This record gives sequence, structure tokens and C-alpha cells, in this order.
Amino acid sequence: MPDPNMSDLTSYLPMIGSLLGGGLMGAFVTAAVSHYRSRLQPVGRRIEIDPILRPKPAGTTLAAKITVEHDYRQHTFDNLFLARIQIVNQGNKDYDEFSFGITLPTEDFVVYLEGSGADRHHAITPSVTVTPDKQAQEVDFSCKPFNRGDSYTLSAFIVTNSAGGPGDIAVSSKLPVKFVEIPSLGETMGQAITAVSLELVLGRTGRLLNK
Repeated sequence: MPDPNMSDLTSYLPMIGSLLGGGLMGAFVTAAVSHYRSRLQPVGRRIEIDPILRPKPAGTTLAAKITVEHDYRQHTFDNLFLARIQIVNQGNKDYDEFSFGITLPTEDFVVYLEGSGADRHHAITPSVTVTPDKQAQEVDFSCKPFNRGDSYTLSAFIVTNSAGGPGDIAVSSKLPVKFVEIPSLGETMGQAITAVSLELVLGRTGRLLNK
């Protein structure tokens, strides 16, 4: 004779399984959302350095110099480079204020810099004033605000004591973020062309196999 208690338990099993399944799924979704929100926020970074005047090659007797004027004073350099540094908030968090800094190699110096945001409501401010008379290798910046999708650009004029030109510029922040490279337009177009080419090859291969 069937046990009535076992029959009752069997009738409750689907309900218990549903509750456990729903609870586990809810906990999983909550944990996934929490992990997504608390992850290191990605900040896009792109650095491009263009030569204005390169250092004189070794053994060359002809020496070129460039003169710039700042505050009605003239300054002469035998090399000068323009670095463009762009940062973009690619995360899911808005910042009322975002601080970051740049660090140059020991042989490179910033002699002047300018920063710009998208409009007059976005300001980027350096921690120190950099001029040809007050050169710097480490400069911190404050961006107000730095909301999702916001972009700021720095233009830094650099001189170097290295015959090979300026080295890599390090970008860092004390905030819990990770800097990721922003591909250039040429790199993006190259990736798109590669993807289209691959799709065409795979499509052609599939048609041949179907035959």
C-alpha cells in the first residue's frame, strides 16, 4: 500500500524545485549584475606623436632649430614633437570629477600643453602650469565631469634628449579603472575589411560544400 506521506512529498517536489530554481537563478542574476557594476571601469586611451622637428642626426653638420614664443618670450629648441592624448569614458559609471596623470621617460619633457573637452561644460585642468620655462615630466589632470561617453583631448609639446625621439607616454590613475587602447580610424577600417573578407570566404566555402 503506498505511503500517504510519500505521496504528499511527491506532490510538493515540483513546487520545491521551482522555488529552488528561481532562487538560484535570481541569485545568479544578482551576482552577475553586481560583478558587472563593480568591475574595473574601462577608459579608452589613444596617443599619437607627430614630429615637428626631429633631433639632429649624429655626424650631421647642418643643425636646424625652431623658435616658439610664449608670454612675449622666445624659446629655441633643436627638436619638438606634438603628442595628442585622448581619453574616453567607455564604462558604465559617471564621474563628477576624474583624475589621471601622464608620465614621460627620463629623457623627455613637456614644454607646453593644452586640454579640451566636448564643450564649455567639460573642463580639463592640469595640476601644474607647464611652460617652456617650467618643463615637466609628470603632470596630473582633473576632468569635470567624466560621464559615460565623455572624451577629453590633450595636446602636449615635447622635447627630448634622445636621438631616437620621445619614448612611450604612460597614462595612469589612482581610481579603479583600466586604460584600454582606442584603435585609430585606419585600424578600425582594417578590422572591418578583414571581417568582410573573412565572411565572403566563409560564405563561398559554404556554397561550395553544399554543392
